[in-house]
Amino acid sequence: MRTASGGTLMATYSRRERAVEYVEYTVPAGILGACWTDVSLALDAAIDNLRKLEGHDVEWEPSADRIRVLPMDDEIVIRFEKRS
Repeated sequence: MRTASGGTLMATYSRRERAVEYVEYTVPAGILGACWTDVSLALDAAIDNLRKLEGHDVEWEPSADRIRVLPMDDEIVIRFEKRS
């Protein structure tokens, strides 16, 4: 751990690296975005896949921050981190 100081400001920080494996579902998007039906189907598929990978039953719902929806220039990416 390092401590950096300059004048009256003092900060303590540390650095770490980790390898992360993601599972991504992509939906093509144009200038006006993507069809909600396609996004919804991809999101449902991602949740089903996450349930199977982690051994959850059909009633299980992921927490709000478990699956990310990322709008990109030409696609919408639905991503979750694969935990081992």
